[in-house]
Amino acid sequence: MNIPVRGTPTGTQTDFNGGYTIENVEGNATLIFSYVGYTKQEITVDNRSTIDVTLQEDAQALETVVVVGYGTQRKSDVTGSVSQVSNEQITELPVTNVEQSLAGKAAGVNVSSNSGRPGGNTNIRIRGNNSINAGNGPLYVVDGVIGAGPINYLNPNDIESLEVLKDASATAIYGARGANGVIIISTKRGGKGEGRVSYEAFTSVGRLTRKLDVLDAKGFLQTELNSYNNAQKYDPVGFSEGKYENPLTFRNNSQLFDSEGNPLYDTDWQEEATRTAITQSHNLSFTGGNSDQSYGLFLNYTNQEGIILESSLKRYSARFVMDNQVKDWLKVGGSITFNHVEENRVDGGQGGLTPLRMMIETLPIVPVTYPDGTYGTNANYPNMEGGENPVNLLRNKTNLIKTQTFLGNVYADFDLAEGLKLRSSIGTNIVNTQDNFYSGRTLRQQSADYEGEASVANTRENYWQFENYLTYKKEFNENHSIEALGGLSWQQYDYAYSYAGARGFSDDFYEYRNLGVGSNP
Repeated sequence: MNIPVRGTPTGTQTDFNGGYTIENVEGNATLIFSYVGYTKQEITVDNRSTIDVTLQEDAQALETVVVVGYGTQRKSDVTGSVSQVSNEQITELPVTNVEQSLAGKAAGVNVSSNSGRPGGNTNIRIRGNNSINAGNGPLYVVDGVIGAGPINYLNPNDIESLEVLKDASATAIYGARGANGVIIISTKRGGKGEGRVSYEAFTSVGRLTRKLDVLDAKGFLQTELNSYNNAQKYDPVGFSEGKYENPLTFRNNSQLFDSEGNPLYDTDWQEEATRTAITQSHNLSFTGGNSDQSYGLFLNYTNQEGIILESSLKRYSARFVMDNQVKDWLKVGGSITFNHVEENRVDGGQGGLTPLRMMIETLPIVPVTYPDGTYGTNANYPNMEGGENPVNLLRNKTNLIKTQTFLGNVYADFDLAEGLKLRSSIGTNIVNTQDNFYSGRTLRQQSADYEGEASVANTRENYWQFENYLTYKKEFNENHSIEALGGLSWQQYDYAYSYAGARGFSDDFYEYRNLGVGSNP
C-alpha cells in the first residue's frame, strides 16, 4: 500500500504485514492510503501516533476503460497484465519528472535513478531485466505516437492517464519493440462548456541534509603526524633510511599556515560545493468547447535548481489540443506539443575527477580561493594525490544540454457502419539536441594544458508515422461481445549528428559560443 503525505514529497509503503512508519509528519497533515483495485482513503492525522486503515475493494475499477495498444477496453475484459495510473496519482507528489512519479504506483514496475541531478536519468524496468546485452527500457507511446521516449520532457500535470502493459499478450501488437513492456501515455484533452482558465504552481526547497563525516583541518594534520610517527614503529628500516618526511617541515608554507604552523583555512568542501536549491513549477491552462468540439491550451514553466552548485534544469512547454465532431460519422482532432529543456550537468569529469568525488577528497587546509583569486588544490601541499578544486570544477566547467521536442498527432475517425470504425492518423516526433561543453583554462588536471577545451555537438532525430486501422465490435448481451482489429502502419526514422571542437583559448570569455577563437580547432 502506498501512503504519501498530501502536498509533500514525504511518504512510505507498507511492509508485507501491512505495517508502516512515517516520521516528522505534522499534526494536521493528511495521509493518502491507496492500492491498486481498492478505494483510496484520505485521513487527517489529528496529532495521532497510530492510524489503522482497511481499504475496500473498488467495484468500479473493473469498469474502468484502459488504453491497450490500438484502442481501449474495459478493465474487466482485459486478459493481459495492465496497470493504470491516473493523473491524480501522478500529481499527488510535487515532482518535475514523469518517470519519478511512477515510483510505487504500478505493481511490477521498478523505478530507479543513478543520478541526483535535476533531470537525472531514471531507469524503468517492467518485471525486471529481459536482456544482458540489449536495452531493458520500455517502449513509450505518447498520444498514439510510438517510440516518443524517454518521457522526461513531459510535464506531469499534462498527463491524463498512463497505462503500463506488462506481459506478452498485452504488448504483442507492438512486436519485438514491446519486449520490455509498453508505457502508453494519454495527455489531457480540451473541456466542454464555457471557457475555463486554471493556474497551478508549487515551490520546494532542497538542502543537503546529511554530510559525510570527514576530517577538519586540525584532524587532518594530526592524522598525518600520527602516520609519520607510526612509520617509525612499523617500518623502522624505511624510517631510518629517510623514506618518510616529517610533516612538520611542510608547515612553513605561508599560503596555508601562520608563523606558528597553525592552518589558515578549515574548508568544509561539502558546504562550499552545495547550496539551498529552489524548485518552482507553474501550470496555466485554457480549456473550453461545446457539444461538438473542445479545445485546450496548456502551458508550463519549470525551474529546478540542483543542490550541487551550478546544476539546474529549466523546461518551457506548450501544448494545444482540439477535437471536433464534424458529422455524425466523422470526428477529427489532434494535438501539438512543444518542449524546450535546458539542463546544466555537473556530474561528469575526466579521470573520475567529478565534483562529488573531489568535495570529499580535497584537503580541508586548502581554501576555495587564495587572496589573489587563484583556486586552491591538493597540489599546493606536498605528497598529496592530485585533484581538482570542486568549486573550480563547478564554476569553470560547463555542460549545457538544450533539447527541443516537437510532438504532433492528427486523426480522423470514421463510423462506417454499426460497430465498424476506421481511424486514420499521422504522427511525428522531432527531437533536436545541442550539447555545449567547455572546460576552463584553470582546471589544471583536465584542460589547463590545452588552455581550455570547448565543443558543440548537435543531434537531430525525426520520426514519422502514418496509420490506418479498422475496428469492429459487436455486443450480444451484457456478458458477451467480440472485437476485431486490423490495419496498416508506415513509420520512418532519420538521425543526424554533427560535432565541432576547439582548444587553445586566450581567456574563458567565449566558452563554447565561439569555437573560432580557439587556436587549435
